[in-house]
Amino acid sequence: MVLTPMGVAVLALCRDMAGSVMAMPLHAAAAAGRVEGTLRLCMIPDVAVPAVDEAIMQFNSAYPAVSLHIDIAPWRQTIEAVERGDADIGITCDDIRRQSLRYVTIGQEAQQLYCVDKAPLLARLAAAELGVAGEEKRFAPRYFTGESFILTGGDEPRELRDLRAVTGWARVCPGRWIH
Repeated sequence: MVLTPMGVAVLALCRDMAGSVMAMPLHAAAAAGRVEGTLRLCMIPDVAVPAVDEAIMQFNSAYPAVSLHIDIAPWRQTIEAVERGDADIGITCDDIRRQSLRYVTIGQEAQQLYCVDKAPLLARLAAAELGVAGEEKRFAPRYFTGESFILTGGDEPRELRDLRAVTGWARVCPGRWIH
């Protein structure tokens, strides 16, 4: 089925009318000095930046008539959701700054390694912490060479992937990344 030229013209008018009707509550609220609607936030899981929690609480206090819809997604999907317009705001890392997006730094997260008490790595790190004269207390990449780490693989930021390549921490096994 194909619309006639008259049908195309009427469809365009109907879309405009539907958009106007849907915008009425927003215009009415704005005229009354009230902000309402839905803010769509897409973010990576486990964001450990106190500024995010504080910003969400302050926004909720300032705009109680705005509902907050939060989607959790991997970092690339978060960026794509903002670019497509499926999310108003994204909270994530990014490996390449995109011209289509505005970036605001909200904090930093520390990445940590965890291991069991009996792990050989823990004994080596404890010995290394005693220190060599002039060496920093932070652990150099050489301490982790040969250790196995499971990472997300395709969803890791470029900086982490590049660091693994430089330090020799990575090799690909079928079905998963071993680092």
